[in-house]
Amino acid sequence: MRYWRPAPALAPYISGYHLYATAPPTSEPWPVDVFFPAWSNLRILVTPETVWEIRQRGRDWERVGDATVFGPTSGLTWTRSSGGVAVGAGLRPAGAYHLLTSGATTLADKIAPAAEVLSVPMVGLVEELRLAANDDAIPAIFDAFFANALVPNRKVDERIAAVEAALLEPDIEDVSGLRSRIGISLRTLQRLCGLAFGLPPRLLLRRARFLRSFDAIRTSPRGMRSSQIDQRYVDYSHFTKDAQFFLGMSPQSFIALDTPLARQSMALRREVLGTPVQALGTRD
Repeated sequence: MRYWRPAPALAPYISGYHLYATAPPTSEPWPVDVFFPAWSNLRILVTPETVWEIRQRGRDWERVGDATVFGPTSGLTWTRSSGGVAVGAGLRPAGAYHLLTSGATTLADKIAPAAEVLSVPMVGLVEELRLAANDDAIPAIFDAFFANALVPNRKVDERIAAVEAALLEPDIEDVSGLRSRIGISLRTLQRLCGLAFGLPPRLLLRRARFLRSFDAIRTSPRGMRSSQIDQRYVDYSHFTKDAQFFLGMSPQSFIALDTPLARQSMALRREVLGTPVQALGTRD
């Protein structure tokens, strides 16, 4: 597993680049792992023979194509594969706004072929990534692609960035507080969230609160977990109810799962990009 930061000029649009390489499974059924709730991502199979399948909220297992956009998610994405190498780029909300032809909301908790939903042609990108001399050539290939694809809009980009930052502020309790912090109308906020973030503002606030709290409790002793969660939770049972929504199980059940991909990703992402999951932003 590898993570890289994008070029500085692309940082407002791209959360980072990643590479996942897995050995072929030694038995049936294939081991299952997870991706946490996230923003949109572009993912490409470097090994075309790989069979990669995912399952998202309310959907059956489906196969991931050679170049696929994963839309923003409100729950876990379960993943399994025949082994191989995949690379990808995380799209921050401003990146999704510029690159997704129909907006992020049409891809919420879904995947789609990149050629069908990206506003720029994919010609050459997949082949170039597959022919890369080594892993460290990957970020430069992605940087060149996105530098040509993205056309900044300062006014819109600044507004999206303000929403993205405000979502991570623990003192913002509700949509009214979010709207007031940014200084825009409720209708404008809802429209912007649909196009760039893909989920309603209330759900975005709830997701950020849960992920902050889950990251705080996952390495805490059982007896201290209730003191680590966000103060906006009424009590620990309130937090557990959110866990059922976002994880489909209790926090304890998830922590007990064998999820080496998720665990390694959280540790490496924190080291390279500053936060354990994409939906909690990046740090300079």
